[in-house]
Amino acid sequence: MKKLIFFILNPLKTVILSLCLFTYATATLANSSTTKANAASTIKSVKVLSHLEIGEKAVAYIRALFPAPEVGELSYKFVPLDRRIKIKPCDDDLHLAIPGSASLSKRTAVQVSCHSPKSWNLYVQVKITKMIPVVVAKNNLAPGSVITSDNVTVIMKDSTQIRGRALQQPRQLFGAKTSRYITAGQAVTLRQVCLVCKGDMVTIVAKLKGLRVKTTGISQQNGSLGDNIAILNSRTNKRIDARVVAVNRVEINI
Repeated sequence: MKKLIFFILNPLKTVILSLCLFTYATATLANSSTTKANAASTIKSVKVLSHLEIGEKAVAYIRALFPAPEVGELSYKFVPLDRRIKIKPCDDDLHLAIPGSASLSKRTAVQVSCHSPKSWNLYVQVKITKMIPVVVAKNNLAPGSVITSDNVTVIMKDSTQIRGRALQQPRQLFGAKTSRYITAGQAVTLRQVCLVCKGDMVTIVAKLKGLRVKTTGISQQNGSLGDNIAILNSRTNKRIDARVVAVNRVEINI
C-alpha cells in the first residue's frame, strides 16, 4: 500500500517542481526585459545636440533680444563651432545667456550651458547684420546721366558696406544727374548726384511769414539735397544763396 502511494505522489511532485522552475524562469526573463527597457528609455531621454542645433538655438536667442529696426531688417548667422568640440549629452533644457558685461553688437558671444547630467559650457559667436533698402544703379552710369526708373532700383544691402548718405526712395532722384561714375549694383548716394546742376533752370521758393513766393533762377554750381548753392535770380539778375530741397528746386528764407 505504501509503495502504491509513493508511486502516485512521486510523479506529482516532479510535475509541481517542473511548473515552479518554469514560472521562475519566465519571471526572471520578464524582469530582465523590463530592466533593459528602462535602461533604453533612460538613454533615449538624454539629448545629444549637433553643432548645427546648438548654433540655431544661439541665433534664436539673439533674435528674441533684438528689437526690429524702424527701417530695414536684421539678419543673423552663427559662426560654426570647431569640429573638434564634442557635445556632451544633456537631459535638461539648455541655458543661454550673454556672459559678463558683454552687450549686443555686430558680433555677439552666446554662452550655452547644460546642468545635467554633467554640467558644461561652450560659446557660440553670432554675427548680426543690419540690412537696409538702398537705391542702386541697374547698369553703369556715366557722369551727367539723368536718373530715371529705368536705371535705378531698390535692394536690401548690408549697411556697413555703404559709404556716404544712401537713399531709400528712388523718386527723390528722378530727374537728377550723376556727378560721378556709378557702377551697376553700386548704392547711389547724395555725393554722386546733383539734384541741381550748374546751368540748370531752377524754381526758387521764397518763404516770408507763412507766405510762399515762387520765381525762377539759374544755378551757378552743382548741389545735392540740403546743400546751399549760388543761384542767379532771373527776375532781379541778383545772385542769392538757396538751399536745395528737390530736383531743380531751391528755397530761401526772407
